[in-house]
Amino acid sequence: MSVTTKVAMIADGRLSGGSRWFPPSRRLCRMALIGVAAVTGICLAQGQTQRPLGAMASSPTNEPPRSAVAPASGQTVRPVLPPIRHKPFRVLLIGDSISLGYFPFVQEALTGEAVVVSSGQCKGTRFVRENFDQILATGGGDWDVIHFNAGLHDVKENRIVPIEEYETNLRDIIRRLKAANARIVWASTTPLAADQQNKDVTEYNAKAKRIMEASEIPIDDLYTHMRPRLTGNQKPDGMHFEDAGSKLLAGFVVDSIRAALGRRTATSSRATEP
Repeated sequence: MSVTTKVAMIADGRLSGGSRWFPPSRRLCRMALIGVAAVTGICLAQGQTQRPLGAMASSPTNEPPRSAVAPASGQTVRPVLPPIRHKPFRVLLIGDSISLGYFPFVQEALTGEAVVVSSGQCKGTRFVRENFDQILATGGGDWDVIHFNAGLHDVKENRIVPIEEYETNLRDIIRRLKAANARIVWASTTPLAADQQNKDVTEYNAKAKRIMEASEIPIDDLYTHMRPRLTGNQKPDGMHFEDAGSKLLAGFVVDSIRAALGRRTATSSRATEP
């Protein structure tokens, strides 16, 4: 006997074998019971039962949690930057003799805004790796921004540091710089007058660029800024810069530092000057 039939018989008073008559006032109840029985019978026949709303909400699905959903196409996820902890903020310049040339002009330009310290002469990526802790502790450490470069001493003497080692060194330096909880800016290696040596610089810069982009580190492209400006700004040795050239470099360095801090740059128009 089907569920529908049983409920209908209950409503009619016939399940126990007797015959009962419902008065008119109770006929609506009987009709409602018959309707419920019909719906229940259909659901049971199809093997479908309704779950409580709470059970439905907690049931597993194939959809990832909101936090795991990838950003929509075209959206850029910006890296979380370390906080600025000092005012005036603290800046460390890591570099070779080129950075020693523009260092005093960067200091002058950021007077009142920042305490700018130079790491001194850092002779390539090997030197930076081997002396990293000492370099980072220069001037008391605890930096808001670290602007760094290494490259000229790697390409000299027919690539004294092979490009594969250069990549390894840079990746290790970046890893350790990020642990310092500072905002990092990479400066590309400045151009050389000699064509063959400059080809090495461009190749090492290209390698560094790929590494920095993958590491989400902004690039202060000193090579591109200075390549068309060598005449009258670079010394006869084809490597170092006259004061005028160092002042130009300092302007770009200052812009990149201010950009890292989210501040308005006052000299960015120089980056597009011929």
